[in-house]
Amino acid sequence: VEEKLFRNIFQRRVKEINKFVKHGNVLEIGCSTGIFLALLREKGWEVTGIEPSKMAADEAIKRGIRILPDSFEKIKLSSADSILAYERDMPCRMGQFTDASAHKEILLNNFLHHIDSALGEVLNQYPKVPLFVLGTKKTTGHFNELTKHAKAVTKYIDGNYSEYSMFELKGLLTKPIMELDFKKD
Repeated sequence: VEEKLFRNIFQRRVKEINKFVKHGNVLEIGCSTGIFLALLREKGWEVTGIEPSKMAADEAIKRGIRILPDSFEKIKLSSADSILAYERDMPCRMGQFTDASAHKEILLNNFLHHIDSALGEVLNQYPKVPLFVLGTKKTTGHFNELTKHAKAVTKYIDGNYSEYSMFELKGLLTKPIMELDFKKD
């Protein structure tokens, strides 16, 4: 019953997408059992999924969907994955700070520059992927000021999501993704 419900919902989405774009490459992050990707593949799309749940990924594979072996959070880029890694960038200068907040600002700045560089790598491989930037208002604002990829940002979503699971992040992003306006190039 649940699969039939999702199939009906996804069929409407595929129909809507195909009004604007008839084929291409799709990477679905959190593809579950691959129903949506299977429907797109039937319409001529090249599809790939990322799914952290082994049980759901196995179902998608049974449908013939290519599933990447690691979840999105494990994709390795040339930058560090934590702001704490940038403390090592300036060991001799750390002791000279009298203001801890100034130290944090420099760490944040270094981290965001590296994130922006890694973002360039992702955008080179997936130039038309919707890009959502999540973080506290201060962090997203600072990132917006320094990024070389501002035109690629679909939406900034302010909040503290550091403790969110992949499932919770997917839930958070569902509404903004559904609000996207698919247009022809």
